[in-house]
Amino acid sequence: MKTVAKGLAFTVGLMGLAVLPGLPMQWSFPVQLTSASKATLDAQATQLAQQISAQSDEIRLVAVQVGTARAQLVVDRANLARGTAQLDQERVRMTVEKNLLVQFAIAKFTDAPGSNTVITTLNTDQNSVAAQSTYESVASGYVVNVITNYQRAQQAVAALVAYDAHQVTSATQAQQSLSQDLVSLQSGVANEQATLASVHGQIAMLVQQQLAQQAALLQQQQQAAAQQRAAAQQQSVAPQPQAQGAPSAAGVSAAVSSGGAGSQWGGSPAPPSTQAFAALRNCESGGNYQDNTGNGYYGAYQFSASTWTGLGFAGLPSAASPAMQNQAAQVEQRQGGWSAWPECSLILGLD
Repeated sequence: MKTVAKGLAFTVGLMGLAVLPGLPMQWSFPVQLTSASKATLDAQATQLAQQISAQSDEIRLVAVQVGTARAQLVVDRANLARGTAQLDQERVRMTVEKNLLVQFAIAKFTDAPGSNTVITTLNTDQNSVAAQSTYESVASGYVVNVITNYQRAQQAVAALVAYDAHQVTSATQAQQSLSQDLVSLQSGVANEQATLASVHGQIAMLVQQQLAQQAALLQQQQQAAAQQRAAAQQQSVAPQPQAQGAPSAAGVSAAVSSGGAGSQWGGSPAPPSTQAFAALRNCESGGNYQDNTGNGYYGAYQFSASTWTGLGFAGLPSAASPAMQNQAAQVEQRQGGWSAWPECSLILGLD
């Protein structure tokens, strides 16, 4: 019977490759993902899968051999049982014949009655013996032949039984060896499958980390873009000097009739002096701190309600005191210059 050589060339060489150098089977984040580590794990997973496939083929081969060995063991055991039974039968027959021969010898040398019956049992052709003088030689030769034949038969059967016993022993050893090889292969493949699952787990964790890193980077980029858009929007809507309402007719008339006030200060832009603010009040509203014509602009400086509240004041400008209106005008001029009152600054030469 052919058997797989004991000590199959079975190794689990990739077991030690399942983890990256310096990377434990279980780790805590963060682990820096690199293309090299991903490629290494992919290569290891491929090698493990190939070895598992090859060893699975070997397992199938050994399993077939185990089945064959078991069947042969059944046959050898059946042969051994038949040979043992035959040997037992021969031994029984030998014992019976021996007892008959003993009875014959006793009858011969004691002239006991019944000796002829014994001879007849040993040899059915005894009655054909013609002469009594040849009886003893014929009987003794027959006895020798009987003993020799039964000894030979017994030896043959014993040899057959010994051969069958040897076959049973060999088949048993072969079956046990194959079974051990099969268990070893199955255990090795199970270990490799566990290692392969671990490698796939590591790959999945690395991929998840990469996705998380990419998501974080994308979020950072989106936040940076949002901040840039917000900054650009803030720049685009940065507070600009808000022009006030057109001056009242009385104010413009007074400013024009006076010929403008540009000659009252030494060039443009005019300094924020009391004289300049007085000229501005006169141009905007004729100096009327309670001016409210219903055009949406109020007071001596013709503030809009939004500009007024934007400067930190409450209520309507026309309801505020002259000192408060003068203060608001000074704040507005410091922030935006005389251009907050474009028409009057042009008429008066303030800007």
